[in-house]
Amino acid sequence: MSERAISAALVLVATACGAMLRAGAEDAGDRWRLTPDGIEWPASEIRRDPRPHEDHIEMSGLRVSAIIQYGIAGTDRRLALQRRVVWPMLRTIPNDTHASLQHAFDADEIPALMIDGKAAVGERLLSAEIDGTLVLRTAAQEGVLVTHTIFPSRERAALVELIEVSNTSRAPVVLRSSEKGIATHTDPAKGVDGEYIIEAATDRFVDWTLAPNEARSYAIVYFARRAGDAVPEIDGARELDARRAFVAETGRRLVLETPDPVVNRAFAFAKIRATESIFATRGGLMHGPGGGRYYAAIWANDQAEYANPFFGFLGPGNPRESARNAFRHFARFMNPEYSPIPSSIIAEGTGTWHGAKDRGDQAMIAYGAGRFALASGDRAIAEEVWPLIE
Repeated sequence: MSERAISAALVLVATACGAMLRAGAEDAGDRWRLTPDGIEWPASEIRRDPRPHEDHIEMSGLRVSAIIQYGIAGTDRRLALQRRVVWPMLRTIPNDTHASLQHAFDADEIPALMIDGKAAVGERLLSAEIDGTLVLRTAAQEGVLVTHTIFPSRERAALVELIEVSNTSRAPVVLRSSEKGIATHTDPAKGVDGEYIIEAATDRFVDWTLAPNEARSYAIVYFARRAGDAVPEIDGARELDARRAFVAETGRRLVLETPDPVVNRAFAFAKIRATESIFATRGGLMHGPGGGRYYAAIWANDQAEYANPFFGFLGPGNPRESARNAFRHFARFMNPEYSPIPSSIIAEGTGTWHGAKDRGDQAMIAYGAGRFALASGDRAIAEEVWPLIE
């Protein structure tokens, strides 16, 4: 099957996503527009309809996930922005399905930007864009524009918020930022690996004077680590390059082309979300549904039946390897007594949830493994999963 071919089931999924996107846009007064690389809530639409409106998006890397809520908090177009970060491999006790360390960062926990000696609060949203990152453009004060580009690190346990400040006025502007925000320590008795440290810090020292028409950038990094681990050195610009490279590579695999550009974009976005939500766990690569609750684990439905057959179409790489790893984990529980195997394997592969105990979950695994083997078109993969299917 060629890379541009696609099953009828995937077309139906993309069509449904496009229909929902279109319906939501109509309900919102056609709030979003297609762009060459994504979608945009443009400045013209915000000016036309400045009523309060908020949305959210989840983005993930190999060691982190983040749910970002953003929008307009009032009719004055004041920016609303909340950052909730999840670290799936920093496990809490009890180490169950939902035991991923997470933290919602309040405004006073973030390194504060000062403009001419005053805190940059009350930014007004000018536009929002989604292109594999979340880009929020704001007016911090008269003559000072700020662009927030928010995305997960590809390899590190960190969320990155790249901040570009532009001076569009006729006078110099002085910028300063504190280097540190929150640095909180968790209770060692509540962590599988003891104490964790949650921090927010800038990636460089900010004490600049911007000339008229000058712009400069820095990043706020939201990260967590085990108490004995070193503080990671993270460069926001390099992390953005890595994120864009991942999005570009994902965009080249299994391209859906229909006469409807909204359906095409919905499919492209769904492909990014599915392939980014794969975590480098102690038990190997594991795809997770996310949503603030489901990480570092696999399920008979979400992974075996839904995600893994799709990953078979994408060629070599992390998605296909996560599928192979999932079926290996399920195969560990096959037995000659034909007793039901677990519905999900949790906590980085170290535990199970065995709540269903029904033939439906077994059918999901067998069906998904068969579809994955066929979609992959690889004899070695087929031979590897065949004992599980049989």
